[in-house]
Amino acid sequence: METSSDLMDAIASDRVMDEAFVWLREHRKDYAPGADVWDVRWRRAAIRPLVQQSLREGDYRLCAVSSFTTGGDTREVWSARDALVLKATTIVLTRHLRPHLSRRCYHLAGGGGAKAAVRAVADHGYDELVKEATMGNKYPCPIPSGKHPVSDEVGTVEQARRPVQATPRDQSGL
Repeated sequence: METSSDLMDAIASDRVMDEAFVWLREHRKDYAPGADVWDVRWRRAAIRPLVQQSLREGDYRLCAVSSFTTGGDTREVWSARDALVLKATTIVLTRHLRPHLSRRCYHLAGGGGAKAAVRAVADHGYDELVKEATMGNKYPCPIPSGKHPVSDEVGTVEQARRPVQATPRDQSGL
């Protein structure tokens, strides 16, 4: 079993930091000329060892996110250094945890996304997938077929497809 220092060493490794840097470069390639990503890109050789040392010593601290408004939407963005560290952490933890996660975690990279989730529902049926997701193999006792916590609350797929009648309260917006 890996210790937290093993994981931190993996996060701070040259290989993982390089992979995170490639991700950062690709995802922030269209940022404004004054954005901090350009400083990180230009001074990569000087910045990387400092970040790695800070990670290994356990004193790296995330900065507050920056907030900006564009086109009426407010976005919050991590600093380029923080994004680099967070991506490196994601890379290592994804590899570390992948063997322990369900193959039905479609939202994870390589899981197939929404298309795979829709295919699974079409192939196996909604009730069976919900039962598996809520019980897994670790549920302490078996639940009789057709009687699982989610289906008791939301009903069957056919019931979920029925139109809902709005009450006066719903129509008033309260």
